[in-house]
Amino acid sequence: MEYINILYQFVRGDLSNEDFEKYIYNDQLIESHISNSLYQSLIEANFKDKNTVADIKNLINDFLLNNYTPKCKCCLIRNLDRSGFGSDFSENIFSHLKKVKIKGEDYWWISLYDCNVCHQVWLVAQDENDDDFYFMRLDNTQIQDIKDNNWPMIFDNYNNLSTIISTSSRFSEY
Repeated sequence: MEYINILYQFVRGDLSNEDFEKYIYNDQLIESHISNSLYQSLIEANFKDKNTVADIKNLINDFLLNNYTPKCKCCLIRNLDRSGFGSDFSENIFSHLKKVKIKGEDYWWISLYDCNVCHQVWLVAQDENDDDFYFMRLDNTQIQDIKDNNWPMIFDNYNNLSTIISTSSRFSEY
C-alpha cells in the first residue's frame, strides 16, 4: 500500500507539490485505490496554487482518516519535526515509542526510539529550554550507522535545536 505512504507524505509536507502531481499522473493504479471524486479533484488541481493545494491536502487527509486510520502517529510526523512537551500530539506519539539507545552522557538529550506499532525508527532530541521534542525520521542506513555508533550530528548543538527545525519543518499540529 505504497500509495497510502505517498498520500501521507504529501499531506504532512514531505513530498513536494510537483513530485506529488507527477505521482498522480504516472501511477496507473492510484485511481483504483481512491474514490472517483478524490481522483478527479487531484487530476484537475492546479498544484501551483497555494489555496488549491491546501484544499487538496484537506480532501486527502479526510480520505485517509475515513479509510486508513493510523494505529500510531508516525505517519503524521514530518521527516524533521517538533512537538511541545505535554501536548496531546506528543503524548500520543510517545505512547507507542520505546527508547532503544541513548547517544551518550555528553548528548543526554538525544535518543533513538522505535515505534512498537509501525516500527518506524526516530532520532529524538529533548529541548528542555523550549519544552519541545524534535524528531528525525530514520532510514535503514541511518539506523545501522547509529547501531555502529555513528550518530547523525543534526541535534548535537543543543542551543540551536529550534533554529535547525524552524528552517526545515513546522510544529506538529495534530
